[in-house]
Amino acid sequence: MAAAAGLCAAALSAQSIAAIADRYRKTPNAVTRAAVLRYAEAHRADKDGALALLLLGAIEDDQRQFGDALTHLKTAAKRLPELADYVAYLSAVAESGLRQFNDTEAALQPVWQSKPASPLVTKAVLLQAESYLQGGNPAGAIALVQQHASDLAAPAAELLLARASEGLNNSAGLNNSAGLNNSDAAAHYRTIYVEYPLSKEASDAEAALVRYPAIPPDALLARGLKLEAGGDYTRAGKELTELIPRLSGENLDVARVRIGAAAYLARDNQAAYKYLISFQAAAPDAEAERLYYLLECQRRLNRLDEMNATLEKLAQSYPQSHWRLEALVAVGNYYAAHDQPDTAQPLYRTCFEAFPGDPESAVCHWKVTWSAYLREPVQAEAMLREHLTRYPTSDQASPALYYSGRIAESKSDWPTARAYYEAVSNAYPNYYYAILARERMETPSLLTASAAPATAQFLSALHIVASRPPDSFEPTPLTRQRIARAHLLDVAGLDDLSEAELRFGAKVDGQPQVIAIELADLASQRDAPDQAIRYIKHYAPGYLSMPLDSAPEKFWRLAFPLPYRKSLEEYCRAQMLDPYLMAALIRQESEFNPNAISRANARGLAQVMPATGRQLSRKLGIPRFRAAMLFTPDTNLRLGTFYLKQLSDELQGKWEAALASYNAGKSHVNTWLAAANYREPAEFVESIPFNETRAYVQSVLRNAEVYRKLYGRKLAVVKN
Repeated sequence: MAAAAGLCAAALSAQSIAAIADRYRKTPNAVTRAAVLRYAEAHRADKDGALALLLLGAIEDDQRQFGDALTHLKTAAKRLPELADYVAYLSAVAESGLRQFNDTEAALQPVWQSKPASPLVTKAVLLQAESYLQGGNPAGAIALVQQHASDLAAPAAELLLARASEGLNNSAGLNNSAGLNNSDAAAHYRTIYVEYPLSKEASDAEAALVRYPAIPPDALLARGLKLEAGGDYTRAGKELTELIPRLSGENLDVARVRIGAAAYLARDNQAAYKYLISFQAAAPDAEAERLYYLLECQRRLNRLDEMNATLEKLAQSYPQSHWRLEALVAVGNYYAAHDQPDTAQPLYRTCFEAFPGDPESAVCHWKVTWSAYLREPVQAEAMLREHLTRYPTSDQASPALYYSGRIAESKSDWPTARAYYEAVSNAYPNYYYAILARERMETPSLLTASAAPATAQFLSALHIVASRPPDSFEPTPLTRQRIARAHLLDVAGLDDLSEAELRFGAKVDGQPQVIAIELADLASQRDAPDQAIRYIKHYAPGYLSMPLDSAPEKFWRLAFPLPYRKSLEEYCRAQMLDPYLMAALIRQESEFNPNAISRANARGLAQVMPATGRQLSRKLGIPRFRAAMLFTPDTNLRLGTFYLKQLSDELQGKWEAALASYNAGKSHVNTWLAAANYREPAEFVESIPFNETRAYVQSVLRNAEVYRKLYGRKLAVVKN
């Protein structure tokens, strides 16, 4: 027996806490729980045993086994000083579950005192406030919520304050049945109902408000507008329509216009058109807005003569209204997308001339500038310079720099060209035009040229990109402590708490770029490269403006992962495709999520449509094709690589056009290719009228360059 016990203990020691915890977390049953208990018993003196007890306490809280949870958490506490706040919070949950409300306040003290700051503060406030309410101490709940107002979401805080205010009145013996008492509670409920109608607390507030005086119409109007702003167009339209008889004056105008806008935003275009054309608003701003949404309905319904007449009415009646600016852009974009640039250009010019201070005028100015460049580059030189001067931080600054360099090259002004190329490369190191600029600087004439001082001085004075020191990827002591805490939680099988710890640290500790690596690495370990990419994008949003050598290689490989590499390279080799270009396309399409489904029903890694997949499978001899096969990475890669190569062959090896076809369809691309005589592929890309497709092509080509630098040498790719 002793020998058997010794063997059992040895076997437990050989197993890691992480493996045992993972099994219990995924399948919490008597067998896996017993394994964790045995592990904790075998490691009574060390931290791993305490982590096993922490996991037991967390699961037992979830299963409402509060007595067991308290026992295990109290035993773990002394061995887990780094996670004292977690032990405290889980213990307080158990105390509350046992209705020992007076004990939760003392139990939660380590949460408030935690260094670093605990991500559990919000949960602790909610738990303590609820304990106060359940324990007959509404004043304590009010004081606690007011003290921690910044730690709570506003609707949650308002609901607690409302309930506590009612509790105060009830304890004072006041009667709310007549709907006249407790104005504080009513005010809190109304705030939730009006200001946060899409919150989960709104239904509680709505139920409570039947006990109080009716909400005034202006507040209900505000609620309707909040519903619409939050995307609940159906409910917004319904509630605003019911409110109409109670409104007058400007509020009536606003409500009527927003009813029509809600129908338009819900894409009920015919109903929106009929409603908006049925009245006129007396208030000038409301009438300008009505005309704008009417114009948008006319555009969607292809009532173009009416659309143009409405645009003219806006110009005559409300020349400086923001709604006129929106209408100019909408109509200009319509004509540009329908291959009528001569009609679109005057609208864009009016946009930036009539609204020079509006941020949207930068886009209009660029569209006019670009049209001039396509006609005669040298003649557009002054407009490019004007764009850089007027809009140095616009999204169009990088093409303005690049094409200014191309003009200088056409004049054999190599120093000026180099100054422009260096500027775009330095300001936007991982963007499309920076890649093109670096290629230009490798040409013989520019390789030995020095940047023209006058041009460099002009560009330096523009402050194209706000000057800031590079982010450090060396963790501070605080960040190291945060990461260590997250690691302990992860080892304990509490991966959700581990991620929450890191997300909180990214928010408050001052080094989100470092935490991003940890979060992305956790996602990558779970075979979720798409989540890893999103963590990098969220917590290091300026990463594309960072030189590659300014961050660890691990950071970039998490941001630009290469899963399924063997299959990817195999199928690219079969189609004579650059595997880094295909990887770049997949990153843009699905972020390497094999189960991704788009709004258009494209599926899998390369986002192949089922109908396209069926056609391609016949050509490739794949038998019994089913749409579900698109979720199989190997099949999806085989089809996606074949499709991209097919598009490239049909477009004579024009990779920019092939990528545009992959995104927008070949018929559109044929029209765009025929629209002008492009002097270089970049001109075609910049001329794509669909913003999404233009950004897509630039992003894929940019991604491909990063992939080449990270994973291998640049491969020979056919270029037009």
